[in-house]
Amino acid sequence: MRTDVLSLSKELERLGCSPGTRVGIVLGNSIEYFVSFFAISAAGATIVPLLARMTDYEIAGYLADADVSVVIIGKNQKSRCSRSSDGVL
Repeated sequence: MRTDVLSLSKELERLGCSPGTRVGIVLGNSIEYFVSFFAISAAGATIVPLLARMTDYEIAGYLADADVSVVIIGKNQKSRCSRSSDGVL
């Protein structure tokens, strides 16, 4: 798990995440959620957790309101996020 956390943290930093950057997590209860949570923290960014069971409309609203720069979302849910692919992991 540590290797995965460090790898994702480096990817977040490559995308420009730094202290103050808000990163959304749209994942169900899974190991990927915890890896993402710790990776965002390791990158110094701010975690914005969102429930995977939210509607697309709710997710879009929360992402906009929280001024989220990067979103970590499950592979099978990428179509739910209307952001450019550069900020979606």
